Amino acid sequence: MDCASCGARAPASAQSCPECGARLAPEPLSPENTAIREQAQQRVSESEGARHALLQAIPDLIFRFDADGTFLDCVPTPSIPLLAHPDVFLGRRVDDV
Repeated sequence: MDCASCGARAPASAQSCPECGARLAPEPLSPENTAIREQAQQRVSESEGARHALLQAIPDLIFRFDADGTFLDCVPTPSIPLLAHPDVFLGRRVDDV
């Protein structure tokens, strides 16, 4: 990519010109890259839908924690009621609840 300020050649990954330091504008996506991006977004959407359907099909109550034991997420189920609203424990450590 060429710098609009000084005309120097910069690597495609550069955010600023190596010669003058001017901010480089990103090059527009080509039609091929746009199609690839749209296909990737479609695959991610399908994957998220499949993951959601799988979690909803599991009859157990699911909790997701980080390495420190902090509640990150909860997937409730109608057959097992929660003893507390998720706002009470999400974002808090197991030891604190």
